[in-house]
Formats: sequence, structure tokens, C-alpha cells
Amino acid sequence: MNSIKNPGGNRGGTQKQKFSNDYSKNKLEINQPFPHEPDAEIGLLHACLSDPTATDRAREFVHSGDFYDGGGRAVFEMVCKFRDQGRDYNPQLIIKAFEGEEFFDRIEKLIDSIGPFFTGQTSSHFGKIILEQSLRRRLIRTFHKIHTDCFRQDISVDEILGELQSEIDAIRGRICHD
Repeated sequence: MNSIKNPGGNRGGTQKQKFSNDYSKNKLEINQPFPHEPDAEIGLLHACLSDPTATDRAREFVHSGDFYDGGGRAVFEMVCKFRDQGRDYNPQLIIKAFEGEEFFDRIEKLIDSIGPFFTGQTSSHFGKIILEQSLRRRLIRTFHKIHTDCFRQDISVDEILGELQSEIDAIRGRICHD
């Protein structure tokens, strides 16, 4: 316990004051959703389901892991799988590819809610929005990890800064410049 002089009163002496050095109780609370843009995710899936070549354009800068929504991520992975196999597809064929999966009903509802389908150059527009939100989530996770690591005594400051720089470089490498 640390002591400080009693600043007032007509009696001298000291008073006891507690100073807590236990920083391990500090926790980062995020009381809001992570950054994401549902309209952009739906818009990109709409473009990809309307025109398989839109998937090729979207893949230039968006990965399935960039999707916030798990259903959207699964649909994007499936259209990419079809493209990797050199197969064309349509929304019904993608729905059929999920038959037997426990989340089939959710995927079917998601794809049905996206229509009607049209073709166009929307994939790069919505893809960039999705990427931006994905990078924001990655920054939040990175800084949360750095925050946590700063309280660990078994990791040097140099190691923490090296990891931070590596993550920033990786994030910067994913930014689209137009």
C-alpha cells in the first residue's frame, strides 16, 4: 500500500490509498458490430450469381474470408469453386450444390432474396466496399491482439512492433487503389 500526505485538516499524518497495478483485469469491450456492409455483400453476390465473369473480377481483390456474413461467404466460395472447375452456373445450380448441407435452407433463402438477377459491372464496386470493411475488421483484431500482447511480459516490445508492422504491411497490400 502506498502512503500520501493528508493535504488538508488540522491533523498531520498520512492516509492510506490503494494503487492497483493489476492491468490484467483490463479487457477490450466492443459494444457495437464489427464493420461490414450488408448491401455490398448482397450486391456482390448478386453480380456473381448473375454473371460468372463477375466472380473473376471480384476475386481480384476479395476473398471469401472478407465476407462478414457466413451464408454470403459460403455462396461466394461455391461460385469460386465452380469457376475454378471451369464451370458456368446460375443461381439454381448454386442452390442445388448446397443440397444435403445442414444450412441448405438458409442458403436457399439467401439466394432467393438476392434476385431478380441482372448482369453488370457491379462486382468491383461492391467488392471494394466489402474489402474495406474486411480490412477494418482485421485492423480491429490486430490492435486488440497488440493491446493484449502489451500486457504480456514474455513478449518484447520489439516483437510486438514487428508483428504490428507485418500486419499493417499485409493490410496495406490488400488495399485497392483506383
